[in-house]
Amino acid sequence: MFVGARLCSSHRARAACSRPAVPGAPGALQAAAHSMPPLLLLHSSRLWPALQNPPPALAACQLLLPRPAAASALAQAQAKPQPQACAAAAPSAPPDAFFAALARLRPDDPGWTWNPWDSTPQSEADRASAVRLTCPDFEFVHPGTVAPPELTAALPLVKAKGPAAARASVAALEAWAGPDLGRPAAAAGAVFVAYNPAPHDKARMTPEMIKAFEQLSSEAAAAAAAGAAGHEFSDSEARRALNHTLTWLATGRKAHADKAVEILDAWAGAARSFGPRHANGPLEAAWGLALMARAAELLKHGGAAAWTPRVERRFRGFVETLLLPMLRRYDSYPRAYTAGNEAGTNWAGSIIEARLQYAIFREDLEELEGCARRAAAWLGTYLAADGVTDETVNRDFMHGQFGIAGLVGAASLLYHQTRGAVDLFSYASPLQRAPASASASAAASAPALPPLAAAVELHAAALLGKAPPPLAGAELRYIQSPPTRNDFKDANFEAALHHYTRVKGLQLPNTEAILRQWRPEALVLHWGMGTLTHWGADCARQPGGQGCGDA
Repeated sequence: MFVGARLCSSHRARAACSRPAVPGAPGALQAAAHSMPPLLLLHSSRLWPALQNPPPALAACQLLLPRPAAASALAQAQAKPQPQACAAAAPSAPPDAFFAALARLRPDDPGWTWNPWDSTPQSEADRASAVRLTCPDFEFVHPGTVAPPELTAALPLVKAKGPAAARASVAALEAWAGPDLGRPAAAAGAVFVAYNPAPHDKARMTPEMIKAFEQLSSEAAAAAAAGAAGHEFSDSEARRALNHTLTWLATGRKAHADKAVEILDAWAGAARSFGPRHANGPLEAAWGLALMARAAELLKHGGAAAWTPRVERRFRGFVETLLLPMLRRYDSYPRAYTAGNEAGTNWAGSIIEARLQYAIFREDLEELEGCARRAAAWLGTYLAADGVTDETVNRDFMHGQFGIAGLVGAASLLYHQTRGAVDLFSYASPLQRAPASASASAAASAPALPPLAAAVELHAAALLGKAPPPLAGAELRYIQSPPTRNDFKDANFEAALHHYTRVKGLQLPNTEAILRQWRPEALVLHWGMGTLTHWGADCARQPGGQGCGDA
């Protein structure tokens, strides 16, 4: 049994921490408790009786106790404080035990139902033993997007002080956004999205599935004839909202903020249905919501005058009535719609990122906590330890990049919101598949990278035309030989490079080389633009400007 805890972060409690002497408590256990980061997801129930006082971050939280034993254990722990002053500790990386109970989600564990979205105890005994924590002073970080707030604040500097590729990104935005100001929002009352599977996807489907997709295409054509929007909801309208928002932040021109608000409000006022509730419907909802919620977060916390309480109420009603229910359907989505991939598809990364971005916008701590668990579980099943994704080798190279983009986006959002306490960039899951034997010798001789970093480096190497050992013998689809710029799907590589090199001090030479070759990143589906938001902003804010040269 384990104790499942809610997200808890008390920075004020950490600053005013006290570390009492604890007679009779195991020293290693006491020290481990006090060294834990303030964000607690999984916590051993055996720890409670052994502690004479709770760790500082825990003491500031409120307990929702489903069993008297836990309450009495905590009361006993709090009864004998012998405080000694201590200095505030910097947040540390989560211990290995942070996500340890996720190992129980293994598909071969008969006590659990395999669902990477759900780490809720399945047995009555586990449910009865769960203790949940909630912290009254958790503070969301705003503006909370894939880019940290300090880089968002530096966007106005990029046009004048950024490197050439980042300045080109601003210029491209301006060239597009200026004429687009006169184009009205193309909001529709309904969205209905069809999906036409590629031949290699159809090869993995049953005849019944293929027939269902053909029927869906017919229904989508009829819906379009009746005025429903399709893929343009996410690919055009939601992208327009974010592009105008980024143009406003980079140039200061109010008209672009107004246009972004106009687009979001038009859709909030017009849309009344979203479908289908299967096939690509949830995925399209995720692509659109990730873009729209990011734009709304930047507009609200960037001080856009047009973002009023009325606009926000309408926007939240639109999202919570139409889009979020589509995404929550994926909690129990049949595996048949993952094109037969046992490890799943890129869908989860996009859905997690969309739900995270909206949770940050509306400051929904419970949703943030749930997405943290789901992201950890999904990273462990989607990526092998050497960075290979099942989609890359068994479906196509393009969709493998899609999955990585969603994981990098989710990792970034969680890292910024929890001040590094939830660090999926560094996380190696107990669910992680082992590397292929062909890559074992190469992995032994190379410095170990976290699985997400290994995935970015591996795919960058393939885009450089190399043949990395983990992909040896694989038939890679949707990548040419030699690779071209079109094979690179701008999959949040800039965000990954910034984090691993600037924050972690690691080297990602393949990622750096492919970005140097093919910058600037564009906005593809709901990711990209990192040349502006990460690399360019970081360079521009360095002392003297142009801190990264003119590459």
